[in-house]
Amino acid sequence: MNVLKQTLLVVALGVSLSACQESPSETAHDVAQARTEGAEDVAEAREEAAEDVRDARQDAAQTRADANADLSSANSAATTDLADARRDLQETATDANSQVRSANAKAQKTGAEARYEVAITQADAVHNIALERCDGLTGANKSACRDQADAAHTSAKSAAEAQRDQVVAQLDRLDG
Repeated sequence: MNVLKQTLLVVALGVSLSACQESPSETAHDVAQARTEGAEDVAEAREEAAEDVRDARQDAAQTRADANADLSSANSAATTDLADARRDLQETATDANSQVRSANAKAQKTGAEARYEVAITQADAVHNIALERCDGLTGANKSACRDQADAAHTSAKSAAEAQRDQVVAQLDRLDG
């Protein structure tokens, strides 16, 4: 029985091996089909790759456009900020110059007023001295001396006032 089993096994194995073998035409057909499927798979992969590349390029272009828009916006904001800063600086400089001019004018007016006060004080002192000299005279000479002293005093006061008023008027024209 062992021999029978072995024989049947060899026959069954032979039959099954002969069933596994393809004929050359079946092999050629299978190879052609594999080539067709492979070509289709490669074409599909190329199509997908091309689509992925297109999408990536579009994303990159959009990213570039967004970045350029952001840069443009930032540049515009910086330009606006710079223009505002320049305008503020110009206004501050103008205000400062105006304040300096005003302070200088005030100082010059104060100086003119002080010079006027000194001139008036000096005219009063010269007038008092002249009057004291006149007191040493008598009659018409004393009267003429006093008239001359009074006239010189009035003239000195008028000159001091005119000089002060001229400086003040000139400063007022410059100030605005």
